[in-house]
Amino acid sequence: MKTFFDGGEIAEDVLSIQSINRSIPGPAVTVPNFIFNCSPSFLTKKLGEDVKGMVGFGQQSPVSLATQLATTFRFRRQFAICLSASTDQNGVIFIGHKPYLFALSFDASSDLIYTPIITHPNIFHNNRASPEYYIQVSSIRINGKSLPLNRTLLAFDENDDGGTRISTAIPCPVLEPSIYSSVSKAFVNEMPKDVKTVSPVHPFKTCFNSSFIGMSRLGYNAPKIYLVLHKPNVYWTITGTNSSVNVSESVVCLAFVERSQTWGHAIVIGGYQMQANLVEFDLSRKRIGFSNSLLSSNNMRKSVLYHVPVIGLRARERGNFIFIDFLLQ
Repeated sequence: MKTFFDGGEIAEDVLSIQSINRSIPGPAVTVPNFIFNCSPSFLTKKLGEDVKGMVGFGQQSPVSLATQLATTFRFRRQFAICLSASTDQNGVIFIGHKPYLFALSFDASSDLIYTPIITHPNIFHNNRASPEYYIQVSSIRINGKSLPLNRTLLAFDENDDGGTRISTAIPCPVLEPSIYSSVSKAFVNEMPKDVKTVSPVHPFKTCFNSSFIGMSRLGYNAPKIYLVLHKPNVYWTITGTNSSVNVSESVVCLAFVERSQTWGHAIVIGGYQMQANLVEFDLSRKRIGFSNSLLSSNNMRKSVLYHVPVIGLRARERGNFIFIDFLLQ
């Protein structure tokens, strides 16, 4: 079947994938009528070296990977991802129910805090909900201090502006200009006085001389950023490993980017903020769970954290295993 938008073809085949029982690899299982799209090469040539395509995890799609597996094997529609900052290590996707076991049998699901998924209209199909993932961010704190924000920007309007979206296709979070200004100013003010700002390094506007910034297992000793979610006592903590990015030997920048357009979502949470965090997408219960940095857990200090490039599908054969890189969209 030809598709209207890109000229690709919808096809089906048998998908074979390895199962896992807690931390023990199980037998390969099959999906006999797995549906996928064969796209023309012009859509994939800019995805990156050796990248062959993309895997969709859209929440409304009946043919997303998570939905097809849940339908075939009759488990709840949910999946969880963990990204790592190291390009030398693999990432991990859990599709199906808990536990989410890492090294030393640490179950990362014990650290999750939950917030509802906000159903938002698809601007191209008014009779269908958007496949993207939206949550409510009610306020932002830095080192426990609430920032002055225009709260109307944190809600969606009739033009699909405002609100908060989650996307692994965006490397670092993008903030509406006034929100970025408030975050940047507070972040600078909460830095130790001997830490000096330096010239911006594109695309980052708030940068520092890293010589006077201490380090810990949570990355740079930077001010903590709290994204306050649907309730005042429910918040996602962003520590130095996710709030600061090293751009050169002596320069570290606030890992947030100011939105260049006059329109768009107020906050887009990117893949960088998910590194070393477990993020669970529980579609059956319409909620998203966030862990704080897994590096803060005593059980994870000696664990292997995984890396998944944020764009593309890449199948690499290693023995009897096939590892898949993915795009959450």
